[in-house]
Amino acid sequence: MSVSVILRTRDEAPRLRLTLASLALEEAEIVVVDDGSTDATAAVIAEAGRTMPVVPVRHATAQGRAAAANAGAAAATGDLLIFLDGDTLAGPGMVAAHRAAHGQRGDRLGRGETWHLR
Repeated sequence: MSVSVILRTRDEAPRLRLTLASLALEEAEIVVVDDGSTDATAAVIAEAGRTMPVVPVRHATAQGRAAAANAGAAAATGDLLIFLDGDTLAGPGMVAAHRAAHGQRGDRLGRGETWHLR
């Protein structure tokens, strides 16, 4: 089962850098939706894209969390979608844990642990 992690972010460049670092060893496509940021978010996404499978999506103006999630889902190629905010750290093995949980359960919805940086 392929996995896409969708990050929704707006003006969170320093925290986004940490979130992306927490996903660096995960086996997943990383879709980052920049929802109209005016800070260094675009540079952080470009930097991460040099070492990770990052799919950037950019809204010129803020569209809101739901629109960012929908845009990320539309750009994702994974069978399983995991949604995180740009200030949320992924624990080690988060993708594998989600993959295993979804393999055991017949449904496609779930909620894991979250660690917020704020």
